[in-house]
Amino acid sequence: MNDAMVYGEKLTQLNPCDPRTLTLLLTPILRPDAKLVDVGCGRGATLQWLSRHTRYRLYGTEPEKALRDVAALDCPEAVLSDAAAENLPYADDYFDAAIMECVFSLLADPAAAAAELARVICLNGILLFSDVYSPAGVNVEAAENPLLRNIYSKETLEAFFENSGFAVLSVFDHTKDLRSMFAQMIMDGTAREFLDSPGRKALRRWKTGYGIWIFKKTG
Repeated sequence: MNDAMVYGEKLTQLNPCDPRTLTLLLTPILRPDAKLVDVGCGRGATLQWLSRHTRYRLYGTEPEKALRDVAALDCPEAVLSDAAAENLPYADDYFDAAIMECVFSLLADPAAAAAELARVICLNGILLFSDVYSPAGVNVEAAENPLLRNIYSKETLEAFFENSGFAVLSVFDHTKDLRSMFAQMIMDGTAREFLDSPGRKALRRWKTGYGIWIFKKTG
């Protein structure tokens, strides 16, 4: 199994926001035929769920070919791209909504990614965003690890998007789910294998939380 495939599997494990939860959050605020992109879709688990349970017109981006190939196989209805989050290959105002799950904390240029999301989402469009955060109100540069680059405070995360033209509609805390999932990874031995010692220490030291945000593009 190559590194990209392992990376995708572990991101799925570390993400306590399952596609069913995302669907329940999106359904009341999106029209049934909304055009939606999953930025950093990985193996396409969310796209696959949405293709089975909604009528959204689905797109996805994933730079890792191995992960993108799995997504294409499991969700042929989605139009996939190899684009990075910082450089999306879509026209201005192209989407009604975007999803970004457990990707932002991995990016080298998060401000560029926030600006790109604002560019491709139409006015009054929706961004459903989830990631780890630092409840201590500080930003942490984590150890070099494919699953963890930076842990931002809630205020910093929101500022990235507010500065790009989004407003916060709702915030949901799923920290307990993250900790339960990480505890399970420790018990089954996968935490040590896929998150190195500095990464584990960073999560513990900063009492890392996990949140889901719904942003609306207002400008």
